[in-house]
Amino acid sequence: MAMWTTDPLTTKKTLNKDAFLDEMERHWDQWAKQSPDTASSVAWSRAIEDVFTSDCQSLSDLSYPFTWARVTVQKILFPNEFFSSKNAAYAQVRFPEANLDEWKLNKNGPTHHKEFQQNEHMCQEKFTREFEVGKKRIQICSELAGRPWYNKRRRGSNGNEPPLEQRRSSTTRSTEQTTYEESFVIIPSPEDTGKVSEFDRQLASARSNIEANIKVRLEDIDALQQAYQAEIAEIHKAHRKEAKVIRDAHKGLLAALNKVCVDGSEAFHKVDKLNKDKN
Repeated sequence: MAMWTTDPLTTKKTLNKDAFLDEMERHWDQWAKQSPDTASSVAWSRAIEDVFTSDCQSLSDLSYPFTWARVTVQKILFPNEFFSSKNAAYAQVRFPEANLDEWKLNKNGPTHHKEFQQNEHMCQEKFTREFEVGKKRIQICSELAGRPWYNKRRRGSNGNEPPLEQRRSSTTRSTEQTTYEESFVIIPSPEDTGKVSEFDRQLASARSNIEANIKVRLEDIDALQQAYQAEIAEIHKAHRKEAKVIRDAHKGLLAALNKVCVDGSEAFHKVDKLNKDKN
C-alpha cells in the first residue's frame, strides 16, 4: 500500500493515513511498546496526532525530531530525504549515542547510514560542537552513575525522579509542538533572579535620572534662547537710538552749511550790487 498519492493536475501529495498508521502500529508492536516509560507512549501518540492534524508535504513541514517517536515518523514518511536532512542532524545531536538507521532507540551510534555520513548539516560547526558536548555529557553521567551522592541527586528517595526533574519532563512533554532548540527551558536560580531585579531597579533609576537631566537641559536651553533674544532686542534698540542721533546730527550740520551758503550768496549779491551802483 503506497504511503503517498499524488494528484496529476496539482501535483499535491496526499498521505495515506491508513498505511502510515499501519506502519506505526507495526513498529509499536515490535519494539516501542516494550518501553515502560509512560512519556514514550505519550510522545508516540502526539507524534501521530501531529501528522494527522497537519498537511505536511515535505520533511521541512515537520518540526525537528526531539523525541524518538518523531524520528520514527519522519523515517517512515520520508525515508529517502531524512538521513541527508537538517532534521536528521538535530536527531543525532539529540540522541548522540544512537544509530538513527535502527528503528529501536539504541546505543550503537553514531549513525552509519551512507547518506548521513555525507550530511552537510553535521559538518557545520554548530552541530559538530553540540554533538560532541552531548557525547561528553553522557560519558560523564555514566562515570558518575555509581556514586551514591550522584544517584541521590538524580533520583528521589523512592527511586523516582525528584520534583524538579518531573517538572522539567512535564514541561518538555507539554511543548511537543516546539522545535528541538525550544524544548530546552532555562530555569533561573533565585540568585540570578535577584541580580536581574537589582539590575532592573538600577536601570529604572538611571533612566529616571537621565530623563530628569534632559528636562533640566531643555529648560536651560529655553532660558538661554530667551535671554539671547532679549539681548538681541536691546542691541537693536541701542543701534536704532545711535542711528537717530547720528542722523539728527547730520541733518543739523547740513542745515547749518545750507544757511552759510545762502547767507554767502546773499552777501555776494549785495556787494555786487553796490559795485554796480558806484560805477
